[in-house]
Amino acid sequence: MNFSIHHCSKRIIGRLRSSSIPSQRTLTKHVSGFSSQWDGKSARCYRAVVTSNERAKSLLSRRFLSASPKESASVVQSFTEELFRVHKTQADEDVALNEDKYLRLMEQCRNAITYWSSQENGAATCQAVFDRMQDIYSRRAKFYSGKVDGIDCETCNALISAWVNSTEPWSAEKAAFVLEFMEKIYNSGENTTIRPNKTSYGMVIRKWCRASRSSGTWNAAKTLRRYIEHYKADENHRTEMFDSGLFLIVIDAFSSNVLKRYDGELPSHVVLLLFEEMNNLYELGATDCKPNIESYNVLLRHWRDGAQSPWQANKTLEELYSNYKLSNDVDLCPNAESYNIVLECISESRIRNKAKMCDRVLLRMVRHYRDINDDSCMPTVESFNFVIKACATTEGNQDDKNSAFKVASVAFKQLHSIDFAEPNSATYALMLSAYDSLLNNRRSERKRVVEALFQSCCREGCVDSSVIESLRKVCSPGTFQRFVGDIEKIPDKWSRKIQSGLGEDTITDVGKYGKTSNTSISSPLVRGSKGTLVVGVETNRKKGQALLRGGRIK
Repeated sequence: MNFSIHHCSKRIIGRLRSSSIPSQRTLTKHVSGFSSQWDGKSARCYRAVVTSNERAKSLLSRRFLSASPKESASVVQSFTEELFRVHKTQADEDVALNEDKYLRLMEQCRNAITYWSSQENGAATCQAVFDRMQDIYSRRAKFYSGKVDGIDCETCNALISAWVNSTEPWSAEKAAFVLEFMEKIYNSGENTTIRPNKTSYGMVIRKWCRASRSSGTWNAAKTLRRYIEHYKADENHRTEMFDSGLFLIVIDAFSSNVLKRYDGELPSHVVLLLFEEMNNLYELGATDCKPNIESYNVLLRHWRDGAQSPWQANKTLEELYSNYKLSNDVDLCPNAESYNIVLECISESRIRNKAKMCDRVLLRMVRHYRDINDDSCMPTVESFNFVIKACATTEGNQDDKNSAFKVASVAFKQLHSIDFAEPNSATYALMLSAYDSLLNNRRSERKRVVEALFQSCCREGCVDSSVIESLRKVCSPGTFQRFVGDIEKIPDKWSRKIQSGLGEDTITDVGKYGKTSNTSISSPLVRGSKGTLVVGVETNRKKGQALLRGGRIK
């Protein structure tokens, strides 16, 4: 027969108030028949049972703690409060000394933490239950010099998970505090079941990396270092696979944030140390820490985005290529992403000889592709565009610019001669920008090559708004008018590759006389839909001000 909780509460409490004490069998029968329809009166029923019969109390508390996530969270909340209220009346020493009471209380607390960790905004409740567990645990440890069980790794991980998923302030610090507690107890030798595992460290490190404060990245690196030290020093750690993905997450966090020196350490120095530790763990037997092309690409992205060091990026690429040649390990084979990251890093820099530097990287990339004939390292149009961009943004004397112009011309011709890539609208826009910046003192030659380049772009069907803007910048108003004419919209035959999806997906409406309508490019670099770079024009105009037409010189 299935009884409701309210009906059973009345019957049990009525029996307790009577002169005759109900038998264990009677109480167990009523408790076992409880339905899952819990209400606020369930706490009184629990209190009545816990004062009279241990077995009935154990059954009832198990029913409370096995509540499904669909049931009201207030049920478990009321049980948690009643749990503390009942045990608070007993001496803590009595609970700590009585092994049966101690283990039963710890089990109930573990179940409560497991439940609340899956609930929204349940981190504070989990912490309250965990604090109670710590209090009883510390009292029991005073009376027993040996190992004390009760708080295990799974329970602590549930609490860490609750704080990781919490949006409360300082939730990252609270999750890190639980991990430090686990390390302290385990290192003391009191409890071996509390040993933190890769899940414990992984959750805290990922939480630190997501923190908006700059100190979060540094704390993530410190936590990862502790994980490495424990893995090396404790053989129990080596029974499980090392979470090598944490290296990549922390290095990527250093790349995403502009960080300064912290505790006497530079971000780039920490990144190199972590990458070295990754290699050391692989030599110790952690096979999942083997360096591969993915890990090297993460390091290259750090040199591009975080440190902005083209020299280090080029050096890392050379080391990667040398290691691949010596070991013939396919996992270390540089791919197109590796080369493009380095090319972009160099092209974005302000070093004087970046045009020649990019040219050497592209030459190595082409040779590598032809040697192994693998599509993974095949040069793309972006590879050539980065080289042309490096030439277009070259600074220095006229000799430097003349040298950069030769490199850009060779790259542009090579892009037309190969069969695995072809120029797009970004290529032509970059070349127009290169003509504008590198041929200032050669007006007649510039006018001739610009006309030939634009005609080629029209024949190829790669004209878009970025090409129009670059052409406007490099030409005088009269020359621009002669090239473009009185058009309201870019002709379809000029932009057929763009319309068919082979070029950049950009707005082609240029308005009358080539003036853009609602299309102003405020940044020198614009990423198209396929990830290629397009050079635009910095308009620097106020609201309502008309766009300037033409360039500086004819």
